Amino acid sequence: MISVRPAVLINGDATFLLPITLDFPFERAGRVSFALYMDVGASFSTGDRKNADLIVSGGVDIPLSPPFTLTAGANAGVINGIELGVLVGIGYNFVGF
Repeated sequence: MISVRPAVLINGDATFLLPITLDFPFERAGRVSFALYMDVGASFSTGDRKNADLIVSGGVDIPLSPPFTLTAGANAGVINGIELGVLVGIGYNFVGF
């Protein structure tokens, strides 16, 4: 399955992450018990450090209930030196997507 996982990181300036993702769902008893993902994309920074970078990332999604999913992942910028970020959060699942 292919998806997008855009994000905005704010630390004084804003950085926009625009990855394209391959999802690998694992099912048990007809329901997704967790899904691994890997992606590649671009990041764009604003402010004094304006730059663009290639990012690669991966992580896991764990459904908590029909509308909510726990997510954890890591992003790495690889062109302008290695920059690593970790994300942990709860996502909302939109019906029909």
